[in-house]
Amino acid sequence: MTIGLIINPRSGGKAGKGERLRRALRKGAVELAILECFAELPALLARMASRGVDTLAISSGDGTIHAIQTELVERPSFEQLPKLILLPHGTANLSASQLGVNRAPEEIARLLDNPSALKALPRVVKPTLRIANPADGRPRHGLFMGTGALYTATAYCQDVILRAGLKGNTAIVATFLRCVFAGMVGRGVSSSIARKYELRVSADGTERFSPDGLLFLATTLDSLMLGARPFWGGRTGPIRATALPYPIRHIWRWVLPALYGSETRRMPRGAASFCARFLEVSGPTPYVIDGEFFEPPRDAPLRIDTGPEFVYVRG
Repeated sequence: MTIGLIINPRSGGKAGKGERLRRALRKGAVELAILECFAELPALLARMASRGVDTLAISSGDGTIHAIQTELVERPSFEQLPKLILLPHGTANLSASQLGVNRAPEEIARLLDNPSALKALPRVVKPTLRIANPADGRPRHGLFMGTGALYTATAYCQDVILRAGLKGNTAIVATFLRCVFAGMVGRGVSSSIARKYELRVSADGTERFSPDGLLFLATTLDSLMLGARPFWGGRTGPIRATALPYPIRHIWRWVLPALYGSETRRMPRGAASFCARFLEVSGPTPYVIDGEFFEPPRDAPLRIDTGPEFVYVRG
C-alpha cells in the first residue's frame, strides 16, 4: 500500500485540522501534497500516480473532494482509481461524514503510518453522482446535488451564516432553522428561499414531477448530514431523488417526517421520491453539487447519471 495525502490548507478556515495533521505526520510516511490552488490539481495527481499511490487521503471539505473525484475520472492519470480516505477537515463535510474517517488529526497521522491498521478498516463502494452536461460543458462527479430552495439556501448559508463564524453542522442547522422559521411566519428570508421554482423531473425516461416545486435533490449516498434520509419508497436504483411541491400547507408539520421518516412515510400531496439510473431535470434555477454552484444547459434538460465506483475507507 502506497499512501498519498492531499491537504487543502484553506479548508475549514481557522480550524486548522489539515495543518495539525501535517505536523503530526512522520516524515516520509506518505506522499504529501499541499493544494494551494485547484489549477495545480492535474500535475499533483499525475505525480501521485507516477509514485505508485494506490490509496489517497484527502484533508479538505466537500468542494475539494468533488474537484479531485472529477479530475480522477475525467482526466485520469492513474491506471486504476485509488482508494479514497476522506477526512472531514473543511467547512462542509457531508461526503466525509458519510464515507470517511472521522478521527482526531493526530490519530489519523498514526493510521496513515500504519498500512496494516488501514487495511483493517471497513470499506464501502459507491458510484459518483455525475453531472453530464452543465452549461460550461465540464462534467462533474460528486455525491449530492440539488436545486430550487436547496440552491438558494446553500447560497444564503455561504453568504450569511458562514460569514457569521458558524461552520459544519452548526451552520447547516442554523440555516435550516432560519428557513423553517421564515416559512412558518411567511416573511424575511422565506420570500427568497421558500418560494415556487420551475421544476420538471424525469427518471429513466418517465416524467415523475412537474411543473412547480420547492426543491429537488439527488444523491448516491444512503443518508445526508445529521443522518437525514429525505427519500422514501425503497432503494431500487443507484440514485435516490426527491422533489417537494410548492406550496406545502403547514410546512412545520412535515419537517421531521421529510427528514427522518420511514421508507413508507406519509408525505404531502405532490411530493415524490424515487430511484433511477439517470435523471433529466428542467428549470432555470442554478444547481449546487457538494457545495459548488453551476448553471444548467440553456436548451436541454440537465442530465444526471452515475460515474465509476470509488472504494472509500471508513472509520
